[in-house]
Amino acid sequence: MSKRKTSTILDFFQKNNTGRNIWGNEAAAIEASQKEAKTKATSLQVEEITPEALERFNDPSTKLENVEPPQWAPQNETGFLEPLKSSSYKIEKISMPEVMLCPVCQIDFSALSVDANEHVNACLDGRTPETFAKNAKKKLFLSSKSSQDADTIVVDPRTTPTLDANKPAKKSNLAPFYKIMPYNMPFAVDAFSFGAIDGVEAYFLSHFHADHYGGLSSKWEHGPIYCSEVTGNLLINVLHVNEKYVHKLSLNEPHNIMGVTVCLINANHCPGSAMFLFETLHENKTKRVLHCGDFRASRAHVTHPALKDKTIHKLYLDTTYLNPKYTFPAQKDVVDACARKALDVRNAANSKLLIVVSTYSIGKEKVAIAIAKALSSKIFVVPRKRLIIEQLGDQELLDLLTDDPSQASVHMVTMGGIQPGSLLEYLEQHNSFERVIGYRVTGWTFQPLEKRADLSSNLESIISRPPQFVSHDLRAMRGANDKVAAFVAPYSEHSSFYDLTMFCLSMNILSTIPTVNMGSQRSREKMQIWLDRWAWRRKKQGLISVDDTNW
Repeated sequence: MSKRKTSTILDFFQKNNTGRNIWGNEAAAIEASQKEAKTKATSLQVEEITPEALERFNDPSTKLENVEPPQWAPQNETGFLEPLKSSSYKIEKISMPEVMLCPVCQIDFSALSVDANEHVNACLDGRTPETFAKNAKKKLFLSSKSSQDADTIVVDPRTTPTLDANKPAKKSNLAPFYKIMPYNMPFAVDAFSFGAIDGVEAYFLSHFHADHYGGLSSKWEHGPIYCSEVTGNLLINVLHVNEKYVHKLSLNEPHNIMGVTVCLINANHCPGSAMFLFETLHENKTKRVLHCGDFRASRAHVTHPALKDKTIHKLYLDTTYLNPKYTFPAQKDVVDACARKALDVRNAANSKLLIVVSTYSIGKEKVAIAIAKALSSKIFVVPRKRLIIEQLGDQELLDLLTDDPSQASVHMVTMGGIQPGSLLEYLEQHNSFERVIGYRVTGWTFQPLEKRADLSSNLESIISRPPQFVSHDLRAMRGANDKVAAFVAPYSEHSSFYDLTMFCLSMNILSTIPTVNMGSQRSREKMQIWLDRWAWRRKKQGLISVDDTNW
């Protein structure tokens, strides 16, 4: 048998000086993870659901007796599924075709001419034609029936026009019901692309991402904008919104706005992102409304003084990943794994290494910061990215920045899809480095080794098995050569399915209104399954204590 020949890059990527594989595909680690997952899977209890129930769920024409329709769905549709006792039915395997759809705009990936990851990252930032067309369609044909019935979708009966993604839709004061706050509050959240909205006197912006601030520019004149201080700075200095309309609110303090108490809570999304807690009197009773904007739910939210032990009458929930297949790991685990991997690779190299981290225009900076601190390196960004960072008030990040790309081992770039080919081109532009690794920072493609949760999963089993992630779980993408390798880091600034489950089981929520993936009946029905199961669990077993979990 011939001795295995190793080139410098294989030596560099695959082994450190102890001979241990650091590529991320070591057989021993995978085998151990699979054994652990198998052990967990055999111990899980299953909440059994009959084929008849599944068929009833899949058939929207089926009507259930004595069931109140979900408040956010049309009154002639239900889609309600009662959790069933595990001992009453025999499970039969139900096979359903797995069609890969964008979790944001629901487009079939097979119809795209671009990389799926690139599309999803752009879609989350509101930068794709598909998203624009989707938002334009919502803009024209979803409205609030009345302030007293704000949870009911009303479809405008007018003929649907042909949508051109390259041409903006005409201005309209019709806005999706989930953007208009209930209980007669004259507020709208993230609703700037609809012009002046009837009955709305104040507009709230949750964060500085294009799919939320769309419609804002120097020409905005429809009313005051309330947001966090960081977001306000970005509006004024990047979008050049007239400063007289921008009202910057501090976090974690009550603000009286038109007789309503408003508290902003860090949404754990991008810098400056905020959740809005509204408290108002309605029919002589205090009502609380929590609008999450985009958020990554965490223990800190549930234990926040403004939310802990409080009843939330209406929750406007970021449901981007309300699907069991989107169960990616905790942010901290992924950030630590990326830093550990970069350090291991750097220590194993005999040449100058460049680390490239993909980010949005704003967001995902945590990964780059952790890697830079682990490597004792500076971070290079392009001038436009620096301009945005300067508005964030993050001195730690500012101190790490440099304008000289050759002096920073970490480059933070807004690349839609990091792949070996694009990294090689980037390395050629920065030839003071000899090798490069890149991190495609996105959570939605994560494939856990253990069995995913699904419709038949018992809620207790979901609660008890948070996703785990360490550095050897970072898998190199195909196409690596003697100079380049790319890794997919399952880091997301949206709540995973596990996060949403923990959040909604830990708080006393009376009504939940999804704010994402509302464009199709099928999507609404699938989400309602879980909303109903969470509500049922809260009613029957009470709230869970996050202190008793690993969340």
